[in-house]
Amino acid sequence: MAKRCRSTDTSDTDDEVGPKKHLKESEETILFLEPKLEEAEKAYREEQERNRSLQKLVDEIWCTGGSHC
Repeated sequence: MAKRCRSTDTSDTDDEVGPKKHLKESEETILFLEPKLEEAEKAYREEQERNRSLQKLVDEIWCTGGSHC
């Protein structure tokens, strides 16, 4: 006996398939990650500023400790 193929419903549903679903999932991922990226960029900028301040302090200490400047 041959098996019958089930017919698929091709009407639009909330569960879109194919490229539209992939695009929607990608957009949701971007929206989820965007604030995390902004937070990481802010932390990076703050760390760079601290590093510059520390380097400036090291340079000042090095210069005042002898005739290295």
